[in-house]
Amino acid sequence: MHDVWTRQAVPVLPATTVFSVVLLSGPPLAAAVWASTKVHVVLPRALLKNAFAAFTTAARSGSGVPDGHELAVRLGNHEPVYEFEATLDQMSSVLAFNEGIMSSANFARWMQGLAATDPHLPAPLNFWSCESVAISWMVDQVRDKIAGRLLGDCVCSVPPVLHGSAPTEKGTGAFSGYAVSVRDVCDAGQREWITNALLNAGLAGVQSRCDAGSVPIGVLSSSQSASFTHIGGRWVSLESAVPCVLEVLDSWSASVTRFVMVLIVENCHWMSAAISLLTGQVILYESLGGPSPAKTHITSRLHLFARYAEVRWRTTHPDAAVGAIEWQCEEVSTPRQVNGYNCGLFAVAIIWCFAFGLDMTTFPVDGDQLRLSLIYYVLMSGAAREETQRA
Repeated sequence: MHDVWTRQAVPVLPATTVFSVVLLSGPPLAAAVWASTKVHVVLPRALLKNAFAAFTTAARSGSGVPDGHELAVRLGNHEPVYEFEATLDQMSSVLAFNEGIMSSANFARWMQGLAATDPHLPAPLNFWSCESVAISWMVDQVRDKIAGRLLGDCVCSVPPVLHGSAPTEKGTGAFSGYAVSVRDVCDAGQREWITNALLNAGLAGVQSRCDAGSVPIGVLSSSQSASFTHIGGRWVSLESAVPCVLEVLDSWSASVTRFVMVLIVENCHWMSAAISLLTGQVILYESLGGPSPAKTHITSRLHLFARYAEVRWRTTHPDAAVGAIEWQCEEVSTPRQVNGYNCGLFAVAIIWCFAFGLDMTTFPVDGDQLRLSLIYYVLMSGAAREETQRA
């Protein structure tokens, strides 16, 4: 990782760069091919995407590319540079390399800032050991865990659940096959980002600990909760939501009476929810507070999930079912998020505390400390799994 942190990103052309797709042949083609091996330029990602689209459109138009001709992307008007499909592919790799360098550098700066602070992480928010530790100590541990690794290296994963697994293993199967890379960890060190891989790793940890509890709790993966609420910023219709709810419920034994989940709002803001058949409560936690149409839509889908969970439970427990559940919805916004980021970390922490009967409002909460705690938990979980596999 140190090698990546000390590298410089490759310069990228300005977003105002003008391009067009042209058809070349003969001497102009030969000259352009020769020049493309001498001049190396990189388009910004948005322009590169447009260039690929224009290239594809030109290739499919008319009767195709005649023999002896080739399509090229012409960059600029004065002394233009010509790039071909192969070099556009290379640009994608260079951009990914650039983004990895920038992500790693941002992560290193973020960790350096945390290491310079003096506070201790409250014990309930240490997702790994539930012990109060110095933030600077945890920073050193995280650094040690990723030292010597490459950006693409896996630091934590859950193997796929085999076909025909026992019903008790279904819940864990919601997270089967997920993997967290060093790049995911570095991305999480940027306050604007938290990857689904890292969030799901934390949720998988909640599920594994809940499996050993006296009251079973179903922990939904982020993709499961999105399937009946919001997908890519699009609201899921009632018609589409119902079969998704039924499929998600089938991930657990019918004896499960509590469910928790994170929820993505319009692809930019995280909330979390808890549903209990024992108390008839639907609790929606949102770290910013305030009403919104998206929140109203999600609340209606949570009620839908609760009602279908109740129906399934009654079907399998006819002797225990007495009277219909009068579902009550409660919105919670404490602890409050004091900045424009870390909402995903607050959402996961609330689920963690709910699952283990902790009150998150009784101790100080810092979003960056939650972020560090989740990263440390994921790295330690991965190390423990590797140790078990070697034994």
